[in-house]
Amino acid sequence: MPKVSPEHQEQRRQQIVDAAVEVFLKKGYGRASMNDICGAAELSAGACYSYYPSKDELVCAIATRSRKRNAAEIAKAAMKDPDRPVHSIVRHFLEELRERKNLQAYSLDYDLMSESRHNKDVREILRKSYRVLVNQLNELISERQASGRLNPKLQPEAAARFLVAIVQGLVQQAYLDPKVDVDAYLQVFEQVYSTAFDV
Repeated sequence: MPKVSPEHQEQRRQQIVDAAVEVFLKKGYGRASMNDICGAAELSAGACYSYYPSKDELVCAIATRSRKRNAAEIAKAAMKDPDRPVHSIVRHFLEELRERKNLQAYSLDYDLMSESRHNKDVREILRKSYRVLVNQLNELISERQASGRLNPKLQPEAAARFLVAIVQGLVQQAYLDPKVDVDAYLQVFEQVYSTAFDV
């Protein structure tokens, strides 16, 4: 039997993860089956299960990929305005929402959040993802405070969670109501940030 290259294995993994995202978005995590995912990936059950034996392992793979993309997006957004990187990061994600970018993908987070109430494995996967995101912002906030460029009275982790909540809250509202005025929301964000975060 010919040896399968690491590149081919990674391509197969991504093919299955892409199919899982497609099926979860269409049917929801609870109603999706591994057979649905194998069908969407156009692979045999044996091929799929050899990479991902369960839906929970697929959720872990989706979350890991999402964390990597978020980290890259955060680093890229921070470079847009090196003098105010924390502000630039949040504004970047809010502006994406104005264009309704990634809104459907964000809806998967809410489906998984609901599932996490009853599934401790999914709950722990989501907890890890949020911890990574909060820690990344926490470190950046702490660095800016140490250099005297951000309000030193803010507790860094609480500030990081507050900024994540600003984005998450608008994601939820924009998903439920397409008429949400993102520009008005951005204006309020600017006022809150300049008052609470800037020195």
